[in-house]
Amino acid sequence: TSQRDGSIAFPGVHQVGESLRIEVSGHTGAAFSEPFRSDDAEAVVEVRLPSESRLVGTLRDAQGKPMPAMRLMIQHYHLDSGEQIDGSWTNVMTDTEGRYAFVGVAPVGHKITVMRGNEGIYTTDIVGVAEGEQKRFDIRMPAEAR
Repeated sequence: TSQRDGSIAFPGVHQVGESLRIEVSGHTGAAFSEPFRSDDAEAVVEVRLPSESRLVGTLRDAQGKPMPAMRLMIQHYHLDSGEQIDGSWTNVMTDTEGRYAFVGVAPVGHKITVMRGNEGIYTTDIVGVAEGEQKRFDIRMPAEAR
């Protein structure tokens, strides 16, 4: 736990001379420090969490009706290459009006997959989200997705 000024100490945790990085996570995402050496007792390491980004919208069927209680899965993609960044994913459920919100998303590209049980029935193209942005991205299911 950090002090009120945000500082934190790790006395006697690591061997002298060891290269370390600090990871901080919170509701807005995660961040890493630059590497530093544990033999520098007065090292000042700064880690800043990104501003909260959100990806919100409404899921609708082919006729435009909201789709309540549907599970959506988001995954991270590179905007330039279209390659998946990692294997991480996050799920949310749509509400009674078909609305969804992914909160604290990374400022990268994302694909959203609409799930039925454990099966993905539709995946969007890549949508980019900038740091601190609240991006609206409505999804309309194609008629062939069932």
